Amino acid sequence: PESDPDGLLAKSLVSQVSHVIREAQAAGLKVRLFHYGTTERRFLEKIGGDAADLLAVATDLLEFVRGRFSSTDGFSLKALAPLGGASWRTQRLDGETSAEWIAKARAGDEQAWLELLAYNEDDVRATLSLRRYLRS
Repeated sequence: PESDPDGLLAKSLVSQVSHVIREAQAAGLKVRLFHYGTTERRFLEKIGGDAADLLAVATDLLEFVRGRFSSTDGFSLKALAPLGGASWRTQRLDGETSAEWIAKARAGDEQAWLELLAYNEDDVRATLSLRRYLRS
């Protein structure tokens, strides 16, 4: 956001998650992070530093799906995650509406922030649902 032009909040979060990953690995645990598409990878590459720890354990489910399946409905998360039972509380969100919510949230609109948070939570749950479906 404009209030954090250097990305210090994101870097701090990445550093904290990186620390948790390193601790888990030191305890002998295997860690994987799953995402859908290239947005997360591009964001982490831009941050640099500790983000390398996250990238080292990241798996792009979209890349996995495209390499192994064909789909007449496309490969979007919204097209495939319902196979695993996923649904979204906010229907038909498009890029324009998403950009509006982001702008409003950055300007201090709490309702827009809550909408974005709920939508992103649904995306995370959908990614988990798709992952579970693919493992079944």
